[in-house]
Amino acid sequence: MNRDGKMFIIPAALCIAGFLAVSFLCKLKSASEPSKTEVIQKTQKLQIPFIANEGQMDKRVVFYANTFGGTVFVTKDGEIVYSLSENSLEAKNHSKIQNLKSEIRAVALKESLVGGKINNVKGEEISTVTVNYFKGKAPSMWNGNISTYELVNFGEVYKGIDLKLKAYGNNVEKLFYVKPNADVGVIRLRLGGAKILKVNEKGQLEVAIDARIVKFTKPVAYQENMGKRKEVAVNYSLSNPECSNSQPETTYGFVVDDYDRTKELVIDPLLASTYLGGASDDSGYFTAIDANGNIYVTGRTQSSNFPTTDGAYDTSIGGDYDVFVSKLNRDLTHLLASTYLGGASDDNGNSISINSIGDIYVAGQTSSSDFPVTAGAYNSAKGGYSDAFISKLSNDLTRLLASTYLGGSSDDSANSTAIDPVGNICVTGKTSSSDFPTTPRAYDTSNSDNDAFVSKLGGDLSHLLASTYLGGSGNDDARSVTIASDGSIYVAGETSSSDFPTTVGAYDNSFNGGFGDAFISRLNETLTHLVASTFLGGYTDDSARAVAMATDGSVYVTGQTESLDFPTTSGAYNTFYSNGDAFVSKVSGDLKRLLASTFLGGADDDVGNSIAICSDGSIYVAGYTASSDFPVTPNAYDTSKGVYIDAFISKLSGDLKKLLASTFLGGYYRDRARSIAIDSGGNIYVTGETRSSDFPTTPGAYDISHNGDADIPDTFDVFVSRFDGSLSASSTPITKDKTSK
Repeated sequence: MNRDGKMFIIPAALCIAGFLAVSFLCKLKSASEPSKTEVIQKTQKLQIPFIANEGQMDKRVVFYANTFGGTVFVTKDGEIVYSLSENSLEAKNHSKIQNLKSEIRAVALKESLVGGKINNVKGEEISTVTVNYFKGKAPSMWNGNISTYELVNFGEVYKGIDLKLKAYGNNVEKLFYVKPNADVGVIRLRLGGAKILKVNEKGQLEVAIDARIVKFTKPVAYQENMGKRKEVAVNYSLSNPECSNSQPETTYGFVVDDYDRTKELVIDPLLASTYLGGASDDSGYFTAIDANGNIYVTGRTQSSNFPTTDGAYDTSIGGDYDVFVSKLNRDLTHLLASTYLGGASDDNGNSISINSIGDIYVAGQTSSSDFPVTAGAYNSAKGGYSDAFISKLSNDLTRLLASTYLGGSSDDSANSTAIDPVGNICVTGKTSSSDFPTTPRAYDTSNSDNDAFVSKLGGDLSHLLASTYLGGSGNDDARSVTIASDGSIYVAGETSSSDFPTTVGAYDNSFNGGFGDAFISRLNETLTHLVASTFLGGYTDDSARAVAMATDGSVYVTGQTESLDFPTTSGAYNTFYSNGDAFVSKVSGDLKRLLASTFLGGADDDVGNSIAICSDGSIYVAGYTASSDFPVTPNAYDTSKGVYIDAFISKLSGDLKKLLASTFLGGYYRDRARSIAIDSGGNIYVTGETRSSDFPTTPGAYDISHNGDADIPDTFDVFVSRFDGSLSASSTPITKDKTSK
């Protein structure tokens, strides 16, 4: 199908096991068979094929899929029947399933099209799975090599509207393909067996069946044109003129805002979210998106079974912790490539940058004397206990193109990277080495104590083009770097140095107290001059974690402040400090004026870790919060926090006066967002780590089960999640229980 404007699609997903999962999983938690739990968890992430009925069951059925929550039947009349498995049911009035033919009479829920037509239900996309069915002793009753399909096509069910069906581990998804000028409003589905329907505060469709609730995920819509995405508002519609006020509503449809009817519209109740990890501790530190929309993640892993791919550069772990680099498709359904990177000791991946031809640069910290370096690299020998490293891998992660150490005789760490307009790689971080390599005429060639550093290497990592210290007499740590269109370099971080270098006319030339102030500094492209530099903070502790540059030349930073008097601006979204708040600030490109600044947080600790600027000028911030009253917005994906720490994603107007959207992201335990990125279509990707076994994932995602060993404390998994621009479109197929541990 041409995805640039022939028709639009309406998927509507039912979590078939949604109201069963809590009780069912609780049974598993009490079991002493971890292998059984693992099998069930892994089963949930699979796309389930539809099996053709070739005489092995009731003749009314044409296809069926055995999902985690029960069996989904498609009848020749086009009805979709959900039959829940006996092991998952607790209702008193459901008959026991005796055999395949009686199973269809144990229906919990049946969907049928109102006013639609069914001409020819057929399977599409032949699955590699085949099924053999043997009944009784007579070979005449046996069926072998029964066909299976990835989806079921109902054909044109309304004028100009086609319907297809997919099944996953515990989820069923309906996709309506609406051609140009067809009427979305004619789509209506009746739910037989439902007592009543309602749309809850999250926009989900709740279906009451006896004492249970089945939930359909909130729909979202977007149009794609040449790889760019535009969001379109969509909601469930329960209004039915044929239903009197005295009758309960048991049908639903969709209502869609105005859209370009010459282009395809995709209405999807969920976007994507996946785990990524092995049996031990895994953390995601940074994410980036290539020109094709693929998602790269780096961090560190302690798991010897961290997922790698055939042909990857390195498929076995070296030390206690290794760097990992993983590549997923934009829908987070497939791990396209994944590799370890490291030596015999500890290695952390802190940053990713992608150059114009798709090569991947990874930087971080290593204590491995055998960390892989390449011939002709700038530095092939480790200096102190730990060095910074920069490595360059092919886009498919099969080849190490270049790799070098960077450091002196003490400890050094690379925290952030950026690529300049001519393809050089700029890296910043911290060093305690008095002999950290600097270059002639660099801005600062002597170390005071623990200084920040800024270095630039050629794209092949063979030459150090420029390198300088940056700091004062205290501790200085550069956490983030970005490059302006003129090649000048902005870095942001934290300093405890009262004599940290600032420039004449800067917004703030005075250290404000406490253990540290945030700082923002601008150097010229050759790192020979400090063009501008300023403190940013109050009388307690302040730290900048990320910096980003707007198209107008202004600079945004985010981080955390403990200061009641952290500078905010008139009319900002929040000018009142609560307790350990995140902050978002906007400074002029010359660092002389504070253009806008706001707190972001609730009554407990909140940390802003990453910032990204949308093409419309709005600002996205990701981090984590312990505040149950962290500000979230109506219709956000998740408006309630888990028991411990949740990730958050917030969207503010460019002037920082309005909170446009904000959501929690997490399960009942600990979840932290570390990095955020925006693709060309305006979708938001965030990565970090989670300890929650109920972290929200989506049907068909690469991995929907937490991989850490429950018996080992603090074994985190990496997560990668994708939202639409309104932060309302990621969803979980299994009901979250945030009240129990």
